[in-house]
Amino acid sequence: MKKKKSLIRDLKENGSLLSMCIPGLIFFILFNYLPMFGIIIAFKQYRYDLGIWASPWNGLKNFEFMFSSPDAWVITRNTIAYNLLFIFGGLVFNVAMAIGLSELRNKAVSKLCQTVVIMPHFLSYVIVSFLVLAFLHVENGLINRSLIPALGLEGVDWYSNPKYWPWILVIVNFWKTTGYGSVVYLAGIAGIDTRALAKILREKGTMNGMITTNENYNLEEVLPKIKEYTVSGVVKKVTCKEKSVLNGDGFKVALLDFGAKKNIARSLNNRGCEVTIYPAETKAEEILASNPDGIMLSNGPGDPKECTEIIEELKKLYASDVPMFAICLGHQLMALATGADTHKLKYGHRGANHPVKDLMTGRVYISSQNHGYVVDETTLDPNVAKPAFENVNDKTNEGLEYVGKNIFTVQFHPEACAGPQDTAYLFDRFIDMMKMKKEEQ
Repeated sequence: MKKKKSLIRDLKENGSLLSMCIPGLIFFILFNYLPMFGIIIAFKQYRYDLGIWASPWNGLKNFEFMFSSPDAWVITRNTIAYNLLFIFGGLVFNVAMAIGLSELRNKAVSKLCQTVVIMPHFLSYVIVSFLVLAFLHVENGLINRSLIPALGLEGVDWYSNPKYWPWILVIVNFWKTTGYGSVVYLAGIAGIDTRALAKILREKGTMNGMITTNENYNLEEVLPKIKEYTVSGVVKKVTCKEKSVLNGDGFKVALLDFGAKKNIARSLNNRGCEVTIYPAETKAEEILASNPDGIMLSNGPGDPKECTEIIEELKKLYASDVPMFAICLGHQLMALATGADTHKLKYGHRGANHPVKDLMTGRVYISSQNHGYVVDETTLDPNVAKPAFENVNDKTNEGLEYVGKNIFTVQFHPEACAGPQDTAYLFDRFIDMMKMKKEEQ
């Protein structure tokens, strides 16, 4: 009974997504599965006046007739020979065309050539047959009407003479398929072996790299620069330049912008909050002077330890009694402000499918994540903060609950837009914190 209810609930929740599969399902049924019933003709003594189902059953006699014919060997031989030629000959043409396209330095010319060579792939064989007919027609074909007479030769009946058909079939097949195959191989030539790169990263961890169009670069010259390169000053670059306000009739929330996703402010505003967005280096005194009901610390890029001035201001905000909610970089900065430490992960967490476990309830949520640094749980003062969420994959910290404070922080992104919405309820939790604080006053 529970399974039935669960199925009905899933259908209701995902009905719109499942409906998108209907056109594809209809396509496969009509063009891939229904025609399979026609295979019964092979086992029937088919008569037009009786139709497929009323025609008498013939068993394997049709096959006996075919294989007793002297043409059976010719058909089998030609089928195997043509397919081998198409596969291996096509491979040569595809790779050769891909190499040629890769050598084109002008991007516009390269894109034009790629478009021209791939167009035949999208033509139906009906259109292709008419195009070939335009060239090979006995009387009106381009070759017989214009080219051959110009050479002083007589026209050729291309279609009636068997010796020409192997050439026609091979040339037309290569013309139609080479474009698509060459673009596929071009992607391999122009790209890198991602599997080999993944193996290196799994062994060595995240590291600096270089992308260049200069084929003659000096590795000994650039390698020290790559090793020394660090990401710095990024929060100052991505934060807003001046204060802005999203009007609302509910709680007043001060959002510190460390590179904030717009959906953080939008998620709060949709819940009725008036959101004031402050630049990252805004002084704590200015924020507290506005008497906010809650303070939001946003996500952002870079090494959190670099943000020393911001950390000092967060210490002042922590000392206040204002409810606070922090995400990603904000989570890391609050941990640093309260005496904990952070370190760089060997493998950063990227993507929209990371499972995180609520340590209080044991429930696992699917979260969106994009971070290379993490709070070191071993450096936490249990009298200040305790772990609230844990990454199921590598057991790293994903959130903190601050002791004796209306403060909680998470490493993942509950505001994820075009991503999992499992943890969006944390914004409601933040609203409840502000409501309780308001009632206490």
